[in-house]
Amino acid sequence: VLYSNTATMFEGVKYSLLIILASALLKTFTLWCLFTLILGRYLVRPLQELTQIVSAVQGNSITSSSLTSLSDKKGNDELSVLQLAFHKMLTRLEEANNHIAATNQSLHQEVSAKQLAMEEVRVLNEKLESRVLERTEKLDESENFMHQLVESIPNPVFYKGLNGRYDMVNDAFKEEFDLQGAVYGTEANFVDADFLQDISITDEEKRDRKVISCQESMSYEVSLKDHCGKLHELLISKAPMLDAAADCLGVVGMMMNIQERKMLERELRTFATIDALTECYNRRYFLEQSGKETSRGCRHGYVQALLYLDIDHFKKVNDKYGHQVGDRVLVQFAVECKTLLRDGDIIGRLGGEEFAVLLPHTSMEAAIHVAERLRQRIESMEVKAREIVKVTTSIGISALGDGIDLEESIRRADTALYVAKSAGRNQVKCFQESNEY
Repeated sequence: VLYSNTATMFEGVKYSLLIILASALLKTFTLWCLFTLILGRYLVRPLQELTQIVSAVQGNSITSSSLTSLSDKKGNDELSVLQLAFHKMLTRLEEANNHIAATNQSLHQEVSAKQLAMEEVRVLNEKLESRVLERTEKLDESENFMHQLVESIPNPVFYKGLNGRYDMVNDAFKEEFDLQGAVYGTEANFVDADFLQDISITDEEKRDRKVISCQESMSYEVSLKDHCGKLHELLISKAPMLDAAADCLGVVGMMMNIQERKMLERELRTFATIDALTECYNRRYFLEQSGKETSRGCRHGYVQALLYLDIDHFKKVNDKYGHQVGDRVLVQFAVECKTLLRDGDIIGRLGGEEFAVLLPHTSMEAAIHVAERLRQRIESMEVKAREIVKVTTSIGISALGDGIDLEESIRRADTALYVAKSAGRNQVKCFQESNEY
């Protein structure tokens, strides 16, 4: 029956193969379903969760719930271990994220505070720039004002640095020392040696150093010669230039030309000491100078003599020829006396036609010789007027020293002069005790 025929055999084989194929297909399907289920549950789903978490990490949207759900899963397989590792990593990432967020917030606050501070600084800077600009304008105005003020001062004004160079001078200074149009330019940059002679420079440098070292003002009168030889008689006032720290920066000063005042002083001194007509010492200055010489002679013990001269009949000359001719006689008389006298002798006009001469280092014998020569010279003197005018002189002589002071010597010489006049004038007489009344 089993092997009844070939067809039947093939039919049985066919059905057997079909049954085997169906069973294989059923087993394959079953295995596929099981594989898919196991793959989806134990591989795909964890990978999806990991993918979601990685996507959350990339999107910076990690939540505590996702970490909690991940931490609840337990297992000993590789994916579970990987999940736990991811859990720890994500936990650290969340902590780092929180720290970064807190840091960012703190940085944001600091940046905001710094921006506010920068804004305040910018505002303050603008105000400061405005104030600096305003201050600069005021300083420019002040500098311009000071420049105009210094230039308007008619007296020379200068400023010298610690190196002794002139850093600033006004036009009056340049005019005083003829520096207009010089090589110094608009800004001063020269030293004393550029316009003063060497004889004056050393003293000026010493005074500058004294002002700088002592930091005290000083005023003094000085005569300076420039390189042209011109004499400048000046009153100079100097003061130290100090900065805010009281450190000396240099010397500031002002000059005043006192040449006219000096000339006036010399004239006044001349008027106070010299007889305007005869150019001999006047009575006051003669007594002053003779008193000094007499005291000197007493200290050093040298002899001196005094001559007292009077022009004979001078009143008749004035009455006959007039006072103008009489003045010419007095002038010529003084000239003749000065011609014979030594440089150290002192001659003075004590009154109208009365003169006195102090002879230092002169004995009575020598004084008599000088007086006789004077008498002869005056006797031969001629003054031209409408006619030749001739005069004579009487002279009295007395000694000084040995207790005889100037006043007593003048009194004695005047006594001797009176004797000469009484004896007929045109004579020389010495004082003698017998002449006393």
